[in-house]
Amino acid sequence: MRLTRAAAATSLALALFAGGAQAQTALTLGTGAGLTIPVGDLGDVTGLGWNAQANVGLTNPAWPVALRFDFMYHNLQGEELVDDTDIELPDVTVLAGIANAELYVARAANGGGLFLVGGAGIYNFDTDEVGGVESESSTDFGILGGAGYKLAMTNLMLSIEGKFHHVFADESAQFIPVNIVVEIPIGGR
Repeated sequence: MRLTRAAAATSLALALFAGGAQAQTALTLGTGAGLTIPVGDLGDVTGLGWNAQANVGLTNPAWPVALRFDFMYHNLQGEELVDDTDIELPDVTVLAGIANAELYVARAANGGGLFLVGGAGIYNFDTDEVGGVESESSTDFGILGGAGYKLAMTNLMLSIEGKFHHVFADESAQFIPVNIVVEIPIGGR
C-alpha cells in the first residue's frame, strides 16, 4: 500500500512538472549569416569567407541549457600565392551538421542573455578544380566552442555569436564563424 501511494505521488508530481515545463518549452526555427574567419593551416590557403545557416532548437526558460541543431554552409575563397608560380589556390566550401548546447551564464526573465556554446558535428570539405588539379572532398568529425548574446523579443530571438570550430582530418582545419542569428519560437514561451 505504501509503495502504491509513493508511486502515485511520484507519477502525479512528474505529470504536473511535465505539464508546466511543456507550457514554457518552445521549439525554435531560425536562420543566420555572417563572416567565416579561417585560422591555422586553413587560413594559409584561404581568405575570409561567408556563411549561412538554418537551425532548429529546443528551449525552456527554466532550463539552464538550450539545445540547437545547425545546418551550415561556408564559402572560403582560395588565396593567390605571391611567388614565382602565381598559382591560385582553390575555393573551399564546407557543409556542416552540428549539435549545440547553449549554457546560459546570465539569463534574463524573457529568455535572452549571455551564453556559452559547445558541440560537435560532421563537416564536409570540398575544393574546386583549379589549374588542372582535381577537386577534393572529405567528410570528418569536429568540435566547437564559443559564446554569444541573445536578445529575446516578443516574437523572435536575435543573437550574435562566435564559435571556434576544430575539424579532425588528415590536415586539421580551424575556422571561426561570427554570425547574427534570428530564431522564431513555435509554441510555448
